Amino acid sequence: MAYCVKCGVELSDGEKKCPLCNTPVILPEEMKKEKRVAEVIPIFPMAHPGNMPQANKKSILELVSLIFFLPIPVLLLCDINIADGISWSGYAVGGIFLLYVYLIFPFIPKKGNAVVSILADWVCTLAYVFYIEKMTDGAWFIPFAAPLISCFAFLAMVIALFRKYTKISNLALTGMSLVFIGLFCLVTEFLINSAFSIHETLYWAFYPALSLAMCAIVLFYIDRNAALKEKIKRKLII
Repeated sequence: MAYCVKCGVELSDGEKKCPLCNTPVILPEEMKKEKRVAEVIPIFPMAHPGNMPQANKKSILELVSLIFFLPIPVLLLCDINIADGISWSGYAVGGIFLLYVYLIFPFIPKKGNAVVSILADWVCTLAYVFYIEKMTDGAWFIPFAAPLISCFAFLAMVIALFRKYTKISNLALTGMSLVFIGLFCLVTEFLINSAFSIHETLYWAFYPALSLAMCAIVLFYIDRNAALKEKIKRKLII
């Protein structure tokens, strides 16, 4: 038995409106049915990923390379028109190329060969810094820049080789990296003193080197203590 929601008159089965006040008849069963139908039938057609074309890695690298190298002709043209030659644009073009080697080149070799990427970074960085020295009539490439860049590349290559060919853990690898950074600080100050005659002995490099070495010792100790390492992982959720 149904009744009108407005005037309360008794309604017959199948009536769509109240015979007295013309109020539309609302049946809960019909509303539930319409809701279920609306949930089943999507408003928009479902997409099928299998039928959509997928961009491969080569296409993405080509697009990014195009974006990187498109500004180079503009820079060169502006420099030639303004200065009647290559002056400041050489630094900009070299910087763009170096940034491309740093960011994009690691994704080009198969399986992300870190050693090849580090060698490419080393060679390109040496070439760019050598260009800067020649353009500025400096004399600091051989006594300072070249050995410093080579030292950094060597240490990075050692870390990459350890990561690839040994079963060293991430904690131990991080500790080794900290030791190498401290060693790099010592080499940096030594080369500065040797090339520019700043100090006769090492002055500041001992402080970061010693601090990083102590942090590395803590990491090595945690790495060798399995129970402690597991407890720290649970505490830090790492």
